[in-house]
Amino acid sequence: MTVGEFISDVKNSVKALTKDDRLSNKYIHSLAKDYTSYLLSQRSLRDVFRDSTIFTEVTCVGMERIRADKCDIAEFRKCDKLMKSTCEMPSIFNSSIGPIVIAIYNITGDIEYQALRTPADYKKQQKRKFQNATNYYYLANNHLYVVGSTPERVSIIALFEDEFEAQTFSECSNVTECESALDYKIIIPNKYVSTVKDQVVQHIGTTNRAIMEDERPDLDSNQKTGMGIQGGTRGVTPTRKASSSSSRRRTR
Repeated sequence: MTVGEFISDVKNSVKALTKDDRLSNKYIHSLAKDYTSYLLSQRSLRDVFRDSTIFTEVTCVGMERIRADKCDIAEFRKCDKLMKSTCEMPSIFNSSIGPIVIAIYNITGDIEYQALRTPADYKKQQKRKFQNATNYYYLANNHLYVVGSTPERVSIIALFEDEFEAQTFSECSNVTECESALDYKIIIPNKYVSTVKDQVVQHIGTTNRAIMEDERPDLDSNQKTGMGIQGGTRGVTPTRKASSSSSRRRTR
């Protein structure tokens, strides 16, 4: 399902219950990301990894070498080799244990970097005797760090929130200005599509009804309900804040 198809379904459901047509595509897509994010943070990832179609591979992610002693992550300040992504990373969905990343590897594919859950894990690894040289990655401050290696570009396979945004992030991107985010896949595990769609519609309905009550205090409760959507949100209450990369999204 594309972003455009999801948004169309939501608008049709809302239209059947209210005459309010002031919903922007960007707003609906943002709500879908919020509810998807909440579900992923609360539920097992077993079904997510079975659905390979929702993962996006981004190649040619530019990296630059930085002075370790100037790194904003204290645990990396004694590294011999430290790289940082040249641009902020597109948002990646999180599970209860961190960003949902399948793999990060160098551009030729012969070196795969191991994940660090915390910077402190790197220091622990360095203290182990007979430790084989290992290259690591860490995601923090909206950037990717590679420790122990100096790749100029890397590739990432992850559950990015927005496929269009992820593809335009690549230095080798083939995305043109004529393309629209509406034509790209919406990143929701197949098992959760119906749930997310229902929750978005219910959220819009609840918001619409609350606005109606504020703007038309002269109407009685039955009239207000008739102009809004019956029912309210159930079960899911997204709590995450908007990511720092949201300002870069170009959903039209």
